[in-house]
Amino acid sequence: MPSNVCAVFCTDGRGKNPTQAGRDAVTRASFGCRPMTCTSRYSVRSQAMYCSEKSLSLAYRVLQRTKGSEEHRYFMWNVETQAKLQEGPTCGLVALSLAADQAMNRRQVTSEFIKFSDDLDCVELLRQARQRGYTKEGEMFSAHQLAKLATDYYKCQADVTSFSPENPKEIVSGLLDQDMYVIPYDRDKNNEPCLMGGHQAHWAVLTGFVTPIVIESPSLFQKTLYPNLFTCISDDSKIIKENLNSFLSVDPERIFFYARHGMSRHLALWPYSILKASNENLYEVDPSRAAQNDKFILPPENELKSCLCSKLLRLSKKQ
Repeated sequence: MPSNVCAVFCTDGRGKNPTQAGRDAVTRASFGCRPMTCTSRYSVRSQAMYCSEKSLSLAYRVLQRTKGSEEHRYFMWNVETQAKLQEGPTCGLVALSLAADQAMNRRQVTSEFIKFSDDLDCVELLRQARQRGYTKEGEMFSAHQLAKLATDYYKCQADVTSFSPENPKEIVSGLLDQDMYVIPYDRDKNNEPCLMGGHQAHWAVLTGFVTPIVIESPSLFQKTLYPNLFTCISDDSKIIKENLNSFLSVDPERIFFYARHGMSRHLALWPYSILKASNENLYEVDPSRAAQNDKFILPPENELKSCLCSKLLRLSKKQ
């Protein structure tokens, strides 16, 4: 079974979460397999099934808290990834390694998570970043330097772009192409995006999305055992992308992106509008960190506007 998860769903119309048994039944019907027996290109174990259930359940929970979500059907696509836990301020290197593993199809996932010091790529990225004068402790305050590490170490295409009105659809299209996106944002105490002016700058990887749809191509979907829940008849991203414009309704206020980052083992799902606002408010380095300029490699005058603010790093295989 492929590691990509795709589903179309809406709430049960009563504002209640489905039962675990219901979710399990939906997942079994969606993938046409028995629980804990499916495989992916990453593992011969049940990792893909476990993550698929988690990502679907996460979407349900988030949408239940979203006002007006019961009025829409939603399409979900997520690439299952292994969590990597940072050690020290190495969030950027962890995010780069995690994204490159998927974009380059380099990694076989055999456990729920891996620590920084146990990941040979992360350790080597830190060594090279130090050698180039990008970092001292693992901190990365430049999207362009992170892109340079990606192209030199992973031999992949790494493009730094800025946010624009077309970004949501471009990101969705890129994710369907198996590209990965690394994004800086301000991290709140619960790891979600916030507005701290860059004082809590952090890095995350976008692995998938949840977005409203208008079903105009019913042949692409099939019903499951759960009311108003649909899955893709094909899990081929090329087929889905070919029909993207016919059923995708990318409303920036209602699209969500799945994310992973080095501070948690758990997959996250954040509203695009909040993530974008957080990314665009990265102005300066935390003054308490700036006072330790002998310990870290900091940007000139401690400002982040030119190196992190509104930046997005896209990783893909070289053509």
